[in-house]
Amino acid sequence: MELPVFFYYELREVYQNHRTYMISYSKSQLIDKKISRSESKCFPLDTYSKKILYPCGLIANSFFSDRFKLGFKNLISGDFCPLCQTNGLQDWTQNWGKWYNDTDKFWIRKNISWNLDNKKRFTYKESWNREHFTRRGILQKRQGLNLPKTDDPDFIVWSRTNARSCFRKLHRIIEKLPNNATKLKSGDVLNLTILNWVNLLDN
Repeated sequence: MELPVFFYYELREVYQNHRTYMISYSKSQLIDKKISRSESKCFPLDTYSKKILYPCGLIANSFFSDRFKLGFKNLISGDFCPLCQTNGLQDWTQNWGKWYNDTDKFWIRKNISWNLDNKKRFTYKESWNREHFTRRGILQKRQGLNLPKTDDPDFIVWSRTNARSCFRKLHRIIEKLPNNATKLKSGDVLNLTILNWVNLLDN
């Protein structure tokens, strides 16, 4: 298998094509960086604990939050490895979004979303009033996570809704191997570790 290698995750029985789901987002939040006190278009997930969700809506708040660590002989997934830390003090709200290594090109995230989306359709407002807005809804509270930023590549990929209930989403790209090999050969072993949050949807 020649490089680059594209890594996808697949979900089944997730109905992103449902009309209520597809319209439950705020265009002003995503494009104009305007966080309104009234985001009725995000119903039924427009607020949580009397605060406006940022980002709001069903699309954002059903975000696929699992993380994958890929090993090839030594290391592919990069210089950030939360699973390697066993002290139990990991702050997932800060580190959960950092599972990539764009610099070394072993586990790339920056190129997974469309350029048009990156430049024009998804932006993030850094200065927002925490007293009136929150990046944690009911699901994120259970998971111990925050909602992704609206310019996060994983979020952008997730927000392009699919027409079918079974679909794949591009998650990472491998453009380089630690041993400078240009392809994966027969007999090479990839070790995939999954840190799973999504099953909390059933709790």
